[in-house]
Amino acid sequence: MRRALPVVLLLPALLAATATSARADDGVTWMPGNSREIPKTASASRDAPVSGLVFAPRVSAKGAADFAFAKIDLDGFALRPGIYAAFELEHADPGLNGPLPLPGEGKGPMLWRGMFGFSFALSAEHLARRWFGARGAIEIAVTVGHESDHVTGASFNDAPDRGDIVDGGGGNFVLYDLAVRVPLGAHVDAWGRVEDRAYWLGPILHAPGAELGVRWYAAPHFEPLVSVFGERLLVDPNINAAKDGGFAGLLAGVGLPGALGELLPYSALDVGNGKGLLINRRELTLGIGVRYAPF
Repeated sequence: MRRALPVVLLLPALLAATATSARADDGVTWMPGNSREIPKTASASRDAPVSGLVFAPRVSAKGAADFAFAKIDLDGFALRPGIYAAFELEHADPGLNGPLPLPGEGKGPMLWRGMFGFSFALSAEHLARRWFGARGAIEIAVTVGHESDHVTGASFNDAPDRGDIVDGGGGNFVLYDLAVRVPLGAHVDAWGRVEDRAYWLGPILHAPGAELGVRWYAAPHFEPLVSVFGERLLVDPNINAAKDGGFAGLLAGVGLPGALGELLPYSALDVGNGKGLLINRRELTLGIGVRYAPF
């Protein structure tokens, strides 16, 4: 299995070059909101670039931003060049710490990971509306990203055994994905996404994944939803003789959209490899948390 070739770094530039056909007067909307027409706000992936708190089994907190610089109309298509960044803190050990479920000392070392990426998402607006109706969407995207994983104020051996994945699995990657949103009636939308993170630096070679989700617009400002996500971690066996891994998650919650964004209280069932320096902890966990997305 080969690593991503450096030529893939040219793909975002090629996509951006197509924006030259957009009219400067009415073809560009600056800062339109999320970097995707089909956002990852409700994804069961723990890499979703959305702020939130997790209260169990491990207390963690994530601050994130995900937005498009512009929406560029291209005669039936829309190009969104954007960026995401996230910073996540997580206790090494499960359980609460003190009276408030907030990150702090007392439950093992404090682990953190940082993520950022530059994305180019192209949505086929006219085609999606013609095939699926007014709420339909078809989107392809390319993201160039990086993840780094660390421990604060302590020592933590994240790969104590031969066969473990080193450095939290972080590195440099290109993420390719294709997403579709389809209305299932007047008040229900379903979405799906397939993706692959191809690394050119780090202990992982590829991380193919897929997700499915359903959102029910039950009432104004009240939208129950459920999503599932799974990914395979295909590693470089030349680094610590590492073994392949994987992750699967189920998220169920309620979207509470309002004038200042959306609040999403949820519960999640996760199985497989953890994230960051906990990547070698293969566990089955049931968690609860809340997310917030400004758009």
